[in-house]
Amino acid sequence: MHDLEIWNHFIEEDVLPQRNEQIKSLHTYYVQHKKQIIAQLVPLFDQFCEKVRLQQQEGQLMKCAYLHLSLLRTSLNEGKPVYMLEASDRDTQSKVQLTPFHYDAGWIYRFADAWDQACEEKRRRYINRIHRHSFEVWKARQLYPFHIYMVHAVRYAMDTIRQLVSFQSLEKDSTFEVRVVNFGILRSVNLCIASMKGNVPPLLAKGGWKISRIRNTSMNILPRSTCPAAISKVLI
Repeated sequence: MHDLEIWNHFIEEDVLPQRNEQIKSLHTYYVQHKKQIIAQLVPLFDQFCEKVRLQQQEGQLMKCAYLHLSLLRTSLNEGKPVYMLEASDRDTQSKVQLTPFHYDAGWIYRFADAWDQACEEKRRRYINRIHRHSFEVWKARQLYPFHIYMVHAVRYAMDTIRQLVSFQSLEKDSTFEVRVVNFGILRSVNLCIASMKGNVPPLLAKGGWKISRIRNTSMNILPRSTCPAAISKVLI
């Protein structure tokens, strides 16, 4: 077989079936441990929102436009799958705001690691016809099915988070959104977990909270404010 045929055979017969198996296992884990996962997320959001509220009181941050839970790609590459909470107003939304509020998503990415190990065993059988680096580059763009479980967790937690005093006390922009973000790859996928139109409190804003899928079609790493996106929204 030619190199391209070998590559396609490897992906279709070895890689994708292995990924499907790991996603099934991840789904089972998430369903069984969802309450424990949320119990870890909510206190982190509570502490973070309190910090943001103090920043607003001190004039360091204006009305909050976005709360981001962003996957730190450098940490992921180092074997530490961490999402960082950050807040921004309209003036700072294009800048990364480094914070100490980190969430360990090891429960998600250990399934991605297991997928990688299974694929490596399969790859070696091709006797140097498929290079490890080529597979790593391809794999880095295929993590969305794992990342989506962070989205599921935050979306599920929002009913509790939005009732927190710290969250309700935030001064929110009329376009306020909570997003789970996967930056740092050639094609990033960002998901808007919740948005609120106007200044109506979220518990009273019927249909105000939405989930959106935002797919960045740029082939470069761009500031958030410049990322082109196609958006579809589903009421939750």
